[in-house]
Amino acid sequence: MSYTLMYKETGKDIMYKIWHCSNRSMIIYMYSDGGNIVFADKLFPIKRGTLCYIGAKKFHYTMPENPDSYVRSKIFCSSENFENTLKIMQSNFNNKFGHDNEVCAIVDEDKIEEVENLFDTLNEAINDDQYASAHYTSAFIKLLVYIDKYALRSAPSPKTFFSSAISYINSNLSEKITVDDIAEVCHMSKYYFCRRFKQTVGYTVMEYILNTRLANAKVLLVSTNLSISEISERCGFSGFSYFSRIFKESFGITPNEFRKQSVLSDSTTRNKD
Repeated sequence: MSYTLMYKETGKDIMYKIWHCSNRSMIIYMYSDGGNIVFADKLFPIKRGTLCYIGAKKFHYTMPENPDSYVRSKIFCSSENFENTLKIMQSNFNNKFGHDNEVCAIVDEDKIEEVENLFDTLNEAINDDQYASAHYTSAFIKLLVYIDKYALRSAPSPKTFFSSAISYINSNLSEKITVDDIAEVCHMSKYYFCRRFKQTVGYTVMEYILNTRLANAKVLLVSTNLSISEISERCGFSGFSYFSRIFKESFGITPNEFRKQSVLSDSTTRNKD
């Protein structure tokens, strides 16, 4: 079965406070403390002992209080393999851990060591072809059991100028978005809005919009058969040439090269399975 482990990532996420999603379901474990994981209408706390399941293609972003000391591990599972894993488990898990769901839990303090040992074991087993599949399947199930047992009720996302701004941006991503329009939605002057946004996010409004458009484009490139031109239009870029140029400037390869690499990567993973 195909799993990928990203072990104890430290430091600022390049998608910090930027809406993004994965084409695979994943579980995030938090070693650090402070801040929130944000979804469209929910937020969950970031603290040591937090386990968060995020379904494939579920948009979210992280907002740690100290992004430079942010520490987490992530385990990814393809949709097909995740469905096979759920068949092993109780039927009620199928509803809770659907592809478009998110479930967050804070593990009891006396169980934190067990969870951290589980990730340590996975890290040690990652290069052991003979045992990796069994270890990952078993670990994924154990992690889902922990999440189910300690699941939290979400808190509604606060109705702040920032949540209003990102809601407007996400709803109009394929359209031309101006700072004046967003400031008006947030009932602020343009100057004050821009200053507050940069203080809150660390990016200018237009940088945030561009990064969000690029994140959406990467998802569409690997999860659909849409042409590059169609993806460019859906993500709000002014033209195919501009989209291709800004994509290569940001990621070092063209959109078409990125798509080909993703297809090759998926094919290699399936062959290993």
